[in-house]
Amino acid sequence: MRNAVLMMLALVVMLSCLSYASSAPIVEVRPPVLKYSLFSTLGDIYSANVSAVDSRREFYKDASSEEQAYYAFLIDSYNDFTDQMKKDLETIVTRIGPWQLMNTVTPLDDGAGIKEITRKASSIFNFFPLSGVFALRRLLPEFYEEHFKEFFDSRAPTYNDLAERMTELASEMQNPFSFIEEVSGIRLGDYDCIFYYSFQRVGAYGFRTKDSRISTIQHGVDSFDKLYSTPFHEYSHEFFQTFTNSREFKELAERLKADAGFYSYWNNRPDLKNSYSWRGFCEENLVEGFAQFLYEEFYGKPSNRSVYYYDVSFYEFLREIDFDADRISLKDASFVLFERVLEES
Repeated sequence: MRNAVLMMLALVVMLSCLSYASSAPIVEVRPPVLKYSLFSTLGDIYSANVSAVDSRREFYKDASSEEQAYYAFLIDSYNDFTDQMKKDLETIVTRIGPWQLMNTVTPLDDGAGIKEITRKASSIFNFFPLSGVFALRRLLPEFYEEHFKEFFDSRAPTYNDLAERMTELASEMQNPFSFIEEVSGIRLGDYDCIFYYSFQRVGAYGFRTKDSRISTIQHGVDSFDKLYSTPFHEYSHEFFQTFTNSREFKELAERLKADAGFYSYWNNRPDLKNSYSWRGFCEENLVEGFAQFLYEEFYGKPSNRSVYYYDVSFYEFLREIDFDADRISLKDASFVLFERVLEES
């Protein structure tokens, strides 16, 4: 009887350990999927041909052959668009936005096809104005069949082996979301981290589900020292939004308009204004600076990138004060930086 009880206790302990192991957050890297690639590519087509022509052309000058082929696809596709397709593209990008569309189709299966994606994305309950619904229903099937299907079907499978290799490497390292919690001092919970490759060289998107945090990653992420760079940015938004949605931060953002250089940097760039409100852009600078700080803390080397206006300033400020959440909160550090900016402007 005693042996039977001991065996039963051992079984309970073993099952508990198995249950814990199966529920522990994972990091998984996946190849491009249509539900995300369709909209990120449409956003890129608009940027490359309409809203950020010069900067995109310059950015792809020294790109790899695969990235240059993608850029050529962006240009050639738009040149082949009918006038109606160009009007629909502008409506979709400027009045709805790629992120909103990708967020809407996130619940769909990774294998969702164009009909399912179009139906979900163009649901009348998701968008206003109605012109956006009609634009989606016209453009998505036509763009997919005439332009994107062949490109996607030939390129997406080439990421399979790379995604599998990156997943194996990440399985041996700390979950990036939990690392952000550790450094920021803000506890938000345990989530699986899912990365999806995109064809993009620049830009990324982040999404949230009940059990996971999702980030797209760029084409050139081909080694582990690049893998967490973009997710550190995309995931950090959630941590900053514990205070950037407050009235206090919104008032600070309004005062920051007095910094003429900072404000005009956003106000005079359609690609930024299509993507961020002014408050959102203030947050974006902080998020990117913190992502650079996270990168150095995790990998032990600087990220060596400058993306926005005050991102490097925030990164350097965090280094200057040797940021430690036990001494100063992420919120207070953010306010100190921007108050310093106001004093100097």
